[in-house]
Amino acid sequence: DMSEKLLHLGDGFTAAFAGLTVPITSMLQAIGRQNIPVRNMTIGVILKIIVNFILVGIPSVNVIGAPVGTAVCYGFIFLSNLFCLCKYSRVRPSLRKTLIKPLIAAIFCGGAAWASYGLISRSPLPGRLVTLLAILIAGLVYIVSLGLLRTITRDDVMMLPKGEKIAQVLEKIGWIG
Repeated sequence: DMSEKLLHLGDGFTAAFAGLTVPITSMLQAIGRQNIPVRNMTIGVILKIIVNFILVGIPSVNVIGAPVGTAVCYGFIFLSNLFCLCKYSRVRPSLRKTLIKPLIAAIFCGGAAWASYGLISRSPLPGRLVTLLAILIAGLVYIVSLGLLRTITRDDVMMLPKGEKIAQVLEKIGWIG
């Protein structure tokens, strides 16, 4: 039903923002600005309470407002921490390289997971195996998408075991940007 889909959508945004918030919080702490994440989390919680109070109080929205409030909370924390990190570290990340290209690859990954699960689930395979295969296919699509979009850098690959050999292969096929 529609309300359940909206709940999952809100949870998805929350998970993305929460996952992105953790490393940025660590970076702010590393540059001696540990007070900023605490302040932004406090403001985020206040925003969550306000949004929840407003949306949950609307009968047609009701409990669907709760994940929206949580997404607003983590979205604010992420964006404000990112802004402060850029301001105080004087580093300006390339949105194309750090956000847009990985987002495109993630969309392909999600599409592959959805499509492969839909196709494989029609087979007589057990549900756990269907899920595992869909995850593997989605992961492969994500890695291939990152390569085709030239999102992977030589420095990224060099951190892996046997990074030099892997980098040489990826350079030959034109996947290192």
